[in-house]
Amino acid sequence: MFVPFETLTPEARVWLYQTTTPIGPNHEQLSGFLTSFTQEWKSHGVPLASSFRILHDHFVVIAVDESVHAASGCSIDGVFRAMKEAEQLTGLNFFDRQMIALVEKGRLIFIPQKELKQKFLEGIWTNTSLTFNNLIQKKSELETNWRVPVSDSWLKRYITAETVS
Repeated sequence: MFVPFETLTPEARVWLYQTTTPIGPNHEQLSGFLTSFTQEWKSHGVPLASSFRILHDHFVVIAVDESVHAASGCSIDGVFRAMKEAEQLTGLNFFDRQMIALVEKGRLIFIPQKELKQKFLEGIWTNTSLTFNNLIQKKSELETNWRVPVSDSWLKRYITAETVS
């Protein structure tokens, strides 16, 4: 059952998906699809109190309040299938894990993971650039642990002594 995102508890479980292509032209279609999905989403026949948000024109957050009813393995698989269907519907790619989102000079940029070290050397991003931790698990973490400095993320491994000096 769809509920307004802001009514979900801070402990609501979240899944994040990103696309390098702006959602803008597909926003209405994607929102309609995700509303339908969350209205019908169930775990073992029990409706899930769920919602979604589209953030920064590149991220989809799907959330479920597990204090009402927990999502099961099958219902979690349903999120994956729904996002695959959303890809087919919109032509957007929500499963390219090789593209890393960073905020640099106030704008969102995407860098292929294999180019991170070189782009750091070129000054495209820095250890103070913001990145997105798409592995967060709770709604409350959207405010506290989703946008973090590179130096506080797994990306810090691309900043070696040789790249800093």
